[in-house]
Amino acid sequence: GALCARMSGDASSVQGATGARIGVICQAISTLVIAVILSLYYDWRLGLVAIGFIPLVFIATYLQGKVIMTQSALERKALQKSSKIAMEAISNIRTVASLGKEAMFHTMYVDALRDPHRSAKKKSWVRGAIFGFANSIPMYSYGTTLYYGGWLVAYAGLPFENVIKVSEALTFGTQTIAQALAFAPNYNKAKVAAARIFCMLRREPKINAISNEGDVLTNIRGNVDYDSIEFRYPTRRDAKILQGLSLAVEA
Repeated sequence: GALCARMSGDASSVQGATGARIGVICQAISTLVIAVILSLYYDWRLGLVAIGFIPLVFIATYLQGKVIMTQSALERKALQKSSKIAMEAISNIRTVASLGKEAMFHTMYVDALRDPHRSAKKKSWVRGAIFGFANSIPMYSYGTTLYYGGWLVAYAGLPFENVIKVSEALTFGTQTIAQALAFAPNYNKAKVAAARIFCMLRREPKINAISNEGDVLTNIRGNVDYDSIEFRYPTRRDAKILQGLSLAVEA
């Protein structure tokens, strides 16, 4: 169940870092670079003032990515746990129904998802505030640039058209970055999902069945003897499955 949840959820999440989203991100970065160059060309003083707002956009991007990474890890664990419960109940539905435990498994499934749901609702406010902050930065940049540009026009002889060119260029550049932030949640989830998929594909078993390394049995007659075997599943250490099993099987 956990494996199926990871494959289905992570595979679909990878789409968040592919296709048109990559184009939008590249467009936003190139637009910002051109806007900075134009602003410094027309008036470096006004350009430096407006450029001071750009780091705030990247700070907002970093904060949003950090929130998303934490929430994504919590959701992934909860989804795997709940899927495992559901798969166990469905695959053994006859036993569950015969014991009248449908309500218990339903409660276990809901409980596994309740905490991540509450956490997601709380952090949605944080994500919304960060996204709103990032989208408001272009307006603050525009207002500050016009105010300082007006002062330069009045007291430093700066042509008025240069003020408009610088303010419009940088405002448009920061707006494209802010709009690209709309794809940040999907993009960050896609990176985490891709890392998990590659990690799963690179997994190697602790015991390699096709390897020639290790002990080689030579004098084999076909008799099998088990002597006081004890066994627990790794995921259920408290439940001993085999309790001193002894068994002799002749050839």
